[in-house]
Amino acid sequence: MLKCSNCVKKDTLQLNQTSDRAVMSDGSFANDFGATQSLCRSCGCIFITYQPSNRLEKYFSEEYDVSDEIQNCQVVVSGNRQGKHSLIHNSLLDSCAGLPSHGRFLEIACGNGTLSEKFAEAHPNWECLAIDPSNQSARNRYEKVHFIHDFFDPALFQGESFDVIVAHGILNRTAPMEMLRGIASIANQNALISIEIVTLENSIFAPYIWDHCYTFLEEVFVGYLNSCGMTVDHRVDCGPTIQFICRFDKEMAIGNNAGFPETVDSSLSLYQDHIAKWELIKNNFLLALARNEGKKIALFGAGLYNAVLINILKEPKFDFVIDEVRAGRFFEGIEIISLDDAVRSEEAMVVFLCSRPSNLDYINEKLENKGFLVESLL
Repeated sequence: MLKCSNCVKKDTLQLNQTSDRAVMSDGSFANDFGATQSLCRSCGCIFITYQPSNRLEKYFSEEYDVSDEIQNCQVVVSGNRQGKHSLIHNSLLDSCAGLPSHGRFLEIACGNGTLSEKFAEAHPNWECLAIDPSNQSARNRYEKVHFIHDFFDPALFQGESFDVIVAHGILNRTAPMEMLRGIASIANQNALISIEIVTLENSIFAPYIWDHCYTFLEEVFVGYLNSCGMTVDHRVDCGPTIQFICRFDKEMAIGNNAGFPETVDSSLSLYQDHIAKWELIKNNFLLALARNEGKKIALFGAGLYNAVLINILKEPKFDFVIDEVRAGRFFEGIEIISLDDAVRSEEAMVVFLCSRPSNLDYINEKLENKGFLVESLL
């Protein structure tokens, strides 16, 4: 029985494991990836342990792509299609509109630094810092932001405190209770704290992606926030993720691990539902393949849905991947072609569609208007 790396309790249940090719949350594949996924019956967290233990750090330092092309995916929220980053960034900047003229800002896991740069432009008298471990982020340069190339550790900011702290996309990748306590230790009273996470409710991928080493129900994560003195002022639906705009109150922090054993059954049931949905998608793929025997098959989207599907199928049979953003090769040399090139192709093809449910109608209509026969796998 593995010890939970979030709350350090040993009351855990093994759920899944991988030892070779693993799917990452950006739809890429990592090889020689050993990992085990477990559910903690104490804190309610689904956590992953790695073999060797530094395998994930190596991935984020050397392999992780922080470019906008990969990270700023298109999302559909309330029927509107937009870049995920613009939604999240605007939500934070709007929340910061009434800030005083001077203060201190810190962005944790800043990626390419765009959000920090936007904040610095809007608040020119603030001292702005940003930290990220990726090799790509080491090239960030902007005169109004001090970039630090490293993993976040509150010890790096000993004796310092901040009025705005941003941690987007990181709380699924580091022990959330430890990270939240670290943020609380450097936050000023009434600091604005913006957190973005993937919850178990909005991640059908949870059983099959391996760089999200911590996943949890939304109510569990809000409990983590509250235990560290963070109260949610505003919740933003960002499609695949949830953003929480919080205020910090030192008096509310309880200073110990939050426990949610009552959520374990709900977490396990939802996790198993996600596995069942992927079995359905896999079966729909095989049935659609049989119906279209002898035809050219294209998958739409070189992203996470098709990456997980390919990994589950083991030996998938298709000819192309159509994508409106990415180019090059997707899986074992399969060519990625643009939608315009697919339209111009003289080869008739059937497009298999596997995507987030909120995007299906939009994509299906677009493909059918281009004259494609579409097979929806959901």
